[in-house]
Amino acid sequence: MKKLFLLIFSIILAFTSCSTTGSSDSNWIYSHHEGDLKEKEDIIYVFENNKGETQSFNMLTDDDFTLQNKLKIGKEFSLEISDGTIVDLKETEKNESSFTPVIEGVPGERTIKNLLSTALSPVGSTLYVYGGGWNWQDDGSGDEARSIGLSEEWLSFFSSQDAGYSFRDERYYPQNGINQIHDKGLDCSGFVGWVLYNVLNIEDGNDGYVGSSTKMARRLSEKGLGEWTQDYGIEDIKPGDIISISGHVWISVGVCSDGSVIALHSTASESREGNEGGGPELSAVAYSTDSEAYRIADYYMSTYYPEWYERYPIALKNPDVYFVTEGEYMGKFSWFIDKDKGLEDPDGYLEMSPEEILRDLFGSL
Repeated sequence: MKKLFLLIFSIILAFTSCSTTGSSDSNWIYSHHEGDLKEKEDIIYVFENNKGETQSFNMLTDDDFTLQNKLKIGKEFSLEISDGTIVDLKETEKNESSFTPVIEGVPGERTIKNLLSTALSPVGSTLYVYGGGWNWQDDGSGDEARSIGLSEEWLSFFSSQDAGYSFRDERYYPQNGINQIHDKGLDCSGFVGWVLYNVLNIEDGNDGYVGSSTKMARRLSEKGLGEWTQDYGIEDIKPGDIISISGHVWISVGVCSDGSVIALHSTASESREGNEGGGPELSAVAYSTDSEAYRIADYYMSTYYPEWYERYPIALKNPDVYFVTEGEYMGKFSWFIDKDKGLEDPDGYLEMSPEEILRDLFGSL
């Protein structure tokens, strides 16, 4: 009788402890979500354990979607669960990147040279992902765009793909109102936002700069970092200028002697197999592949980023599109050359040609 009582008591105790509060009995790999954030539906989060068993949970939600912004598809988490709701989670093993970029910026060094150095850091090793660099709810900077250095997720995703990658693939494109692989790469504004964060900060977690690409140039001027204008010609474009057009934002490396321009941006360029993939790269804003900008971009991408170049030719961007300033937001942002307000230029980059700048940046390699 005593043994029977103890058995019943232990069963009750086990059932109580499993159905209330505590950590899960195993680590869980995040699979996907079900429901539509945009439609304000209830969202269910689906995880899989190391036995291949799936389980769905609700998740605690605050105004900033703090827990949701930690989610990464395919990554393992330890979960703290209360009454079927995840109240906390932690990635069990966060790999630090051992990758050394060809060109590397210096966090917090506010110069034109460092802006371009930082913008070159993810070139050749990061893919274009729609919503990449944004947060989970798609209204601002994700954790990766508010972090110092390159993300291991970008590098791993690039390595897992080839010239057949397309950002429009249904596995990678936003579904149910949420881009579930926002941490795997960078779109145009995610790229510029990450660059700005790394130039203007020395630690993770501060306010980010990711937002509408069309409005980014004007928004930066409103932050007091420089001047915004719609009244400019090609001859007015300087190295480090940030230019917003409809649905895109890019950084200028400068104007070549023939009037062509080298752009440094994350763009969904076409692969050699005809798929829209791309990512951070040097492109030519010109009418012809015979332009100086195309020749220079082709040399540096083929010489220093051969794995990328095997997948992607140099993107030729139409000047009739890349210099449009319609509406109230598109335009050119130029930095205040001031150490307290904008960026300094001790290296004289503002007076250099794109070829001179790139020769200086890559010259020590």
